[in-house]
Amino acid sequence: MDSKLIQLIDQSLHRLTHCNLPAPNNIQDRICWIKHQAPYALLAHDKDAEPKFIFANDTALHTFGYNEVEFIGMPSKNSASQEHRVARSLKLAGAASEKIIFGYQGVRVSKSGVSFPIYGGIIWNIQYHDGRPLGQAAIFWPEDCKRPEWYNCLLSLEQDHP
Repeated sequence: MDSKLIQLIDQSLHRLTHCNLPAPNNIQDRICWIKHQAPYALLAHDKDAEPKFIFANDTALHTFGYNEVEFIGMPSKNSASQEHRVARSLKLAGAASEKIIFGYQGVRVSKSGVSFPIYGGIIWNIQYHDGRPLGQAAIFWPEDCKRPEWYNCLLSLEQDHP
């Protein structure tokens, strides 16, 4: 299921940006690399009124301090502390209407209750091949660092949409 879901997330991003999920060019299994080795967090939630996580790569799981069984199915609002949920909700609504937003920064909360910042966030709508909505995906960086060269396609779009 993960590989098909990552492909839908990737295709949805490509439809909106003409960029694929970022990965170095010399990777043999891009989907596996995105799931297990990408230095950025990639996660997705469904389209329910109270969305639940349906995907998280290893960086996202590590950053939030959950294992996959604990994280998948968890209400996505729980990724932010009570005080940051309104701002998070407004960004998700913005992405729903605009289809994609760039440069999102915010504060999230780990399983242990520790707050942490996220950087360079991109949130976009995920669709099935026939156009039906599936949910929303997000990329963020757990550290404010220089992005690798292979991230340039999305980085240039982020700079164009401050």
